[in-house]
Amino acid sequence: MPLIGRFRNRLECFNELSVCIITFHYALFTDYVLDKDTQYNYGIAQDLYTSYYIYVNIVIIIYFTLHAVYLIYVKMRKICIVSKTC
Repeated sequence: MPLIGRFRNRLECFNELSVCIITFHYALFTDYVLDKDTQYNYGIAQDLYTSYYIYVNIVIIIYFTLHAVYLIYVKMRKICIVSKTC
């Protein structure tokens, strides 16, 4: 089901694609890849991509949190200016 807004849809696609890529990396830890060094390198790639996935989501959470705090600040400042009680 599509979400409201282009940004949320793109974020959902990014998250789903990231989970798929990270999950597919698990197949590379089986006997499909026989060389242990190659498995180790795939593990590093999986760790890096997981870190990137978490970083992107944390940045988005921080951005929207700070934006909400800013809007509350602007609203409270406007109330203080109008009522002159601050």
